[in-house]
Amino acid sequence: MNKLIACFVIFMASAVVSFAAPFVYVADTDDNKVLVVDAATNTIIDTITVGNAPIGTAVSPNGRFVYIVNLDDETMSVINALNNTVIDTVQVGGDAFGVAANPNGQFVYVANEADNSVTVISTPDNNVVTTINNVCNQPIGLAVTPDGNFVYVGCASDSNVAVIRTSDNSVVDSIPTSASSTQGVAITPDGQFVYLTATGGDTNVIVIRTSDNTEIAAVPVGLGQEAVAVTPDGQFVYVTSGSGTVSVIRTSDNTVVTTIPVDGAPFGIDITPDGQFAYVMTPENGTVTVIRTAANTISDIFPAGFRPQSFGEFISPEVIVIANPIPTLGEWGMIAAAVILGLVGVFAYRRKSAAEPGR
Repeated sequence: MNKLIACFVIFMASAVVSFAAPFVYVADTDDNKVLVVDAATNTIIDTITVGNAPIGTAVSPNGRFVYIVNLDDETMSVINALNNTVIDTVQVGGDAFGVAANPNGQFVYVANEADNSVTVISTPDNNVVTTINNVCNQPIGLAVTPDGNFVYVGCASDSNVAVIRTSDNSVVDSIPTSASSTQGVAITPDGQFVYLTATGGDTNVIVIRTSDNTEIAAVPVGLGQEAVAVTPDGQFVYVTSGSGTVSVIRTSDNTVVTTIPVDGAPFGIDITPDGQFAYVMTPENGTVTVIRTAANTISDIFPAGFRPQSFGEFISPEVIVIANPIPTLGEWGMIAAAVILGLVGVFAYRRKSAAEPGR
């Protein structure tokens, strides 16, 4: 109730707040579409046509926009999350793959694997600010620190991890690791540690301490690592493996506490804002697998197009903030309807979470 009151105060102070159960944005690489999934029911509520071979996915911090990187087009589609329409298409680099949004909401970063570069895009106008060249060999995954000051880049043909300083968009460090190459990148909520999946023949997840950009641990999880996600409380890291598992690492001692068998070549992974569910892309089966994190068991598997392959942070926050201080009369009606529908979705999602055994 306190959260609702706080949001109402913000609303009255000239911002519009829309409540919604988290949405999961599934990039269907083979069908050139993004599927919008309501996490309250795990049902597809909308389908959006984007560019060719969508894969990299990011959601703006306020949930207002979704950024989809189209691998074959070398473009990024910008989706308005309020009406699920593509409002812009931005040209990026060769074999663009990963994408990450700065927590300040002002910039998006795209890793261009073929060009060894990272494209920096200004989100207010969706214009390319600069392209950072010679980042590393085949940059592929990336993540921004919680303070927005640095971008850590995994490199598909490089044992080093690149670090970009966002204030001047320059590469300020190249961190040696024990892996021959890295791909997925996730940063703990306190910004102190970076977890990277190691690809090729490597079997360890790499852990970097950000205070001195040093590798402090290599956690054995097996071959075929793909993507990585950290729980909102920072206590656990989930790692997908295309060989058919999701490994759970306890961050306090960097120990694998359980390994969950998951069919369908697990790929991208993200965790709901409340930390209760992990959503895993399982492209070989054309499905998304949902893991209940309290018990680390599969709670749902649902069909999601031909080849679901979202890579990055593809789940929205529960609250979407819209900067629109003076709505028109018609917009007020739309806003009221959105708030009512959103509240229904939030309550349904919370009932679903409360009904799960072991919560």
